Amino acid sequence: MVITNAQNTAFITQDAQMAIPPGISAPHLNQQGITTIYSLKEFNDGMLDDIHKHITRHGPPNDVFSALSLSRLKTAASAVRFYLATGRAFTAACMRWTNTVIMYQEEREALKIDQEREDPKVPGVSKAFPIMKWLAAFRSVIHESYGVRGFPLGYVLREDAAVPAEPSLAPDRPYSIEHGSLVAEFTARASHTHPRFHQDNARIFAKLEEALQGTTYASSLTPFEQTRDGRAESGSHGWVPEVITIEGSEDRLVQALRAGTLRAVSDGSYKAKVGTACAQILTEDRRDIIWITCQTPGKFEDQSSTRSELIGLMASLLVLEWMAQLVQLKLFASQPSVEMACDGLIALDKSFSETVQPRLINLKRGHPLDSCNKSTPTRQS
Repeated sequence: MVITNAQNTAFITQDAQMAIPPGISAPHLNQQGITTIYSLKEFNDGMLDDIHKHITRHGPPNDVFSALSLSRLKTAASAVRFYLATGRAFTAACMRWTNTVIMYQEEREALKIDQEREDPKVPGVSKAFPIMKWLAAFRSVIHESYGVRGFPLGYVLREDAAVPAEPSLAPDRPYSIEHGSLVAEFTARASHTHPRFHQDNARIFAKLEEALQGTTYASSLTPFEQTRDGRAESGSHGWVPEVITIEGSEDRLVQALRAGTLRAVSDGSYKAKVGTACAQILTEDRRDIIWITCQTPGKFEDQSSTRSELIGLMASLLVLEWMAQLVQLKLFASQPSVEMACDGLIALDKSFSETVQPRLINLKRGHPLDSCNKSTPTRQS
């Protein structure tokens, strides 16, 4: 929707908006280049401070460009840049101070305070912190680390680089109901073609270098060193579950993997277009357990209960492969067996070859969900 001249004028002059007197807005702000709401995208805080000083010294004596108006104008300029960064065609309605922009100010100030703290330290890959723990922890660190665009770096690692169709804004909020916060909106919608994207991308690459230096995984950095492409390098490690925790003894879990007595039980859930999954990898006596929890990757329209069940199985297989790599178990040669169970018979059927009835899982070369040769499918919870 096009913002009219009348709406631009009202935005600057009305007391409920920027509250800048007409005697200042027309001759002085226009002279400095602030002619429309959209034009605010060009002005940072320092530039607006300079304009305020100039008008205070040289403007009409009976009109005051107040500190309150200056503060609102800075926030409005930031909001305009946010809408543009997240691919929104903003309207006069989403730039109302008393309804929406003031909410933007509250959240943005909280983010600035959070941004002032040091980024969390990237854990290094080690025997005490193996790759299966590290991958999930690294993504968590990235989502808590800020980039040059003033938001957490998580947007760089978004699964789909393309900006999706814009959902409607929540009432009186600068973000959609679907996303629920400035950070979530930015993470889901910030463009990867922005001039500063490469700087945030390079920051992620630097964090990867720090964590992988001196490990067997350092070679994965080589193809991306020239471009400093943290997104591509991180993606080379594939999708990983968000949370992995271990109860009991890792050694006993590995021994069970070698002996073919390890079990993996998973479950998936789907509600309100969001899929989640949880899995356990455990010994027969249930004393030693790896817990895996994750949100089902993919677009909202791709989600289903079966997809969530499959992701639970997939997450289990990823962790089993990491375990084998950790102890240098030749997975494809020795073919250790693991009993897999879930309460979704359709998911089990989709996970195995049509010519072989599933029962136990053999990790063979190829896609793990297509390479499981076993007997009768079981439904366990």
